[in-house]
Amino acid sequence: MINFLVVDDVIANVEILELIIDDYMEAKSIDDENYNIVTAKNGQEAVDLAESNNFDLIFLDIMMPVMSGLIALSLVR
Repeated sequence: MINFLVVDDVIANVEILELIIDDYMEAKSIDDENYNIVTAKNGQEAVDLAESNNFDLIFLDIMMPVMSGLIALSLVR
């Protein structure tokens, strides 16, 4: 199972990235049962999710409310 975390406060950006991931996985013949996309609206949510989940790839916006992506990155690392 491949786990993705998409973090952005702009819903349209999240939806576009989800579509890109879905299209890429389909092109690689990876069924949607074999990957999972989790979303968060800010850096704090991302940090909380990363503490309790093992993500293979995190797409992280930099400018967000509550906690910036740069601060979240430093905490997740």
